[in-house]
This record gives sequence, structure tokens and C-alpha cells, in this order.
Amino acid sequence: MISLTSVHNPPHNLLRRLLLLPAFLVFILTASGSLHAGITRLSEADRQHLLEDNFQMVYQVADIPPGVRQAFAENAKVPFHMADPGRPFLISCIVTDPELPVRRLVFAGISPDYCFIHYELGGINYGWHVVLFRLAGNGKANFIWGATCGQAFPSLEQLRKGLQAQQLHDSGDYRW
Repeated sequence: MISLTSVHNPPHNLLRRLLLLPAFLVFILTASGSLHAGITRLSEADRQHLLEDNFQMVYQVADIPPGVRQAFAENAKVPFHMADPGRPFLISCIVTDPELPVRRLVFAGISPDYCFIHYELGGINYGWHVVLFRLAGNGKANFIWGATCGQAFPSLEQLRKGLQAQQLHDSGDYRW
């Protein structure tokens, strides 16, 4: 049975659909970043370094080289502000304390030529990330690659297994 209100009031239904369209598009665009699978932008040489280098593990933000922190900040276009593992940070987009960082270190690794940071990002794009930097001899670092992952890897060994199993995703624009 056709309702007279739906027949005689089509602009109301159209208006409702038009109002929902922006929310739907935001959902699709946000979700599409997590639907892309695999690693597409990490060179094979850099991948091998991440898989094979003997990294000194770092569990405190202060132990990340200053050049890497600076390169991170320059690429993220915000000051480098990251909590140590287990410390409070802004896990959601609701700001309860403006002094808390939006990122929290899981762990990092330093080799003679590379440094990676595995961290948790709070807010609307909540999730875990890995970024890789090439170290320069002058104390500076250059951003090489960034990826999202669906979980926090508990160890370098598990991170490497995740890399081999395509559990890190770098398609689309990297969001810091």
C-alpha cells in the first residue's frame, strides 16, 4: 500500500537523503583508507633493511634520535609530541586534557642507517602506525615510508612478520 504522505511529500524524503549524503561520503572516504591492502610504496631495499637490520630497540620517546623527531615533526606538520608506552594520551577525539599528546610510542628501533617508530594514534583516525626514516651522517633523518596497521605489534619480530604478511598498509595518503 502506498502512503499518501510519501506520494504527496517527496521533497521531504529527498531532503533527508541529501542531508545524509555528506555523512555517507565521509564514512566511505575514511573507510577506504583502511580497505586498501598491502604495501605499495616501500622499496625492496628499504623493506630488506626493516626485515634484516640489527635494530637497537627503544622504549622511551627521549631515546629516539633528535633528527628523527625533527623529521617526523616536519612531515607531520605539527610539533613532535608523543607519550611513552603506557602513559596517558588522547585516545579519542574528545579532548579531556589539551596537554596530552595524540600519539603514543609502542616501540622504536635504531640501526646504523635507519630508524623506525611504531606508534598509536588517537582521535578520529585511531590506529597503529609505523614510520621509517633513513639516518644521515650529520644527525639528520629523512622520511622514507609510513604505513598503518590493524594492531599494535608487541615486538620487532611480530612487526616483521606483519610486514611479510602484508598486515601493514601504505596505499593512499599517509596520515600522521
